[in-house]
Amino acid sequence: MLLGRELPTWKQLLNKDKSVATKPYYEKDNTWLFAESCMSIHAILQAIRKNKMAGANLMDESRSDSHKNLTQRTDGVALWLPDYFCNDTFRKFEEDWLEVFFYPVDKNRNPKWDVIEEEAKNRALDAFVFVHYFGMYHEIGRARELCSRMEGILIEDCAHVMYTDDASKIGKTGDFVCYSMHKLLPIPDGAALQYNSGASHTELLPIVNILNAMYENTAPQMNDKSWFHKKAIQKITKLHRDLTYYYGEHLGEYGKLNYPIHRISQWSYNILSGYSYEDLQKIAAIRRANVHAMNEIITKHYPQVKVVSKVTDDEVPYEGVYSLAEVPSEEEKKRIVSELVEQDFTILFWPELPFELKYNRELHADAIQLSKDIFVIPSVHQDYTPELLHKKFDSSHSEKR
Repeated sequence: MLLGRELPTWKQLLNKDKSVATKPYYEKDNTWLFAESCMSIHAILQAIRKNKMAGANLMDESRSDSHKNLTQRTDGVALWLPDYFCNDTFRKFEEDWLEVFFYPVDKNRNPKWDVIEEEAKNRALDAFVFVHYFGMYHEIGRARELCSRMEGILIEDCAHVMYTDDASKIGKTGDFVCYSMHKLLPIPDGAALQYNSGASHTELLPIVNILNAMYENTAPQMNDKSWFHKKAIQKITKLHRDLTYYYGEHLGEYGKLNYPIHRISQWSYNILSGYSYEDLQKIAAIRRANVHAMNEIITKHYPQVKVVSKVTDDEVPYEGVYSLAEVPSEEEKKRIVSELVEQDFTILFWPELPFELKYNRELHADAIQLSKDIFVIPSVHQDYTPELLHKKFDSSHSEKR
């Protein structure tokens, strides 16, 4: 079985403690580097709350009369989060003062705007999280319009996006944009939170000032020695952890994790500083070529499986993404999954959904079905090539058949 994650080079592992003279590509103006994207979201929400409690927020003092009466608590933050969202991530930034509405998405992972507009009549909105799933662009314009109208903050979740540039449509619309570099590059941690001043519908400097003060007083994540040892062993042995996948609903457990906020670790900062923009472009091209190859392999051997990860030239795929939605029966879906595992494909489900969805299955029916039908193949990263993928999976499929 191929490894599901890219490995650092020996140079990156051995030079992790060396001081660096250059800043990472991601460290730009109005950008804060945290350890994980859940911490980025947590920091924004804390800043919103502090600003509300200070009575100087667009969502309180300057909020129009039509929206003031929707805010139920002066110390609370009304967060709109898609129901197709990672439970573990949510639990890490969950707080008692959050008033969370899990807005529904449809089968194409787009917000259900009819439901959202109806809820907007009677529900406050302080922050709205919009997700570009699997590194692919989703139309965000209507979310921008909603947040501007309701005087809330738009958080553009690009945790599956390696980077954006001037040609990309991603990362241009949210007031704040979250990236999660450790999901696509060989570092133990690393996420970026960017204030997108060009997209903001109103003055957000009070929020930015609070974030700056919070960041100054935030300690870096401790260097993860276990990650170093694990990656060194994997480079020598190619061993990987056992992966479990099953066809069925994937609902997470309830329970706030009380996850502290940390800056990026020094090791990750040092490794990240070694990547130039040109390096990231090369990695993006490799990942695109690999996901195209994996799409061809899946389509050839499993034509009833729908390819989701049809990436464009300005998108960087997070993983190969596929759907069993068009397979006619659950028995056949389970058979395909079993065969993929037998053929040595590295397959996973994503995400494990928030526990709360079980209390309104009708509203969240599409997200729950997506959790059953979507599977991902992570072994399309930059350590592999299209030739290797075709050789392994085309030949192994023929042999085992």
